[in-house]
Amino acid sequence: MRIAVEYWSELASLMTDWRSVKDGDLKAPELRQEKINTHAVVIRALGGVGAALMQHHPNEWRTKLVRVREIDWRKSVGTKVNPTWDNVCITAGSVVSNRQARAQTLAVLKELIGVQSAMTREEKKIQKAARAR
Repeated sequence: MRIAVEYWSELASLMTDWRSVKDGDLKAPELRQEKINTHAVVIRALGGVGAALMQHHPNEWRTKLVRVREIDWRKSVGTKVNPTWDNVCITAGSVVSNRQARAQTLAVLKELIGVQSAMTREEKKIQKAARAR
């Protein structure tokens, strides 16, 4: 339990958008409107990233987690869906949280954060598709 609290506390300290809401500088609905990092599909995937980091990188998980700052959490870029999330967890302009979207979001986040772990066949397929974008 202690390590889970450490992980989520560390993650929260790195998520500037979350801090802006906590500090009252930004309203939660405004954040959800523009970015994807408060949606359930991403929160669940971040939990999966934490589990993978603890399992495969127990001594350097904090160092790897810092990469979360580099992720473009915007839903859209200009008039188009952000290519990072398009057909991953945003379909036809809407955030989705079905099983496939959860698996794809986890795979993309693992790739972006640099989690080295034995991937399932589905994760390898998703990662290959993500690289092709």
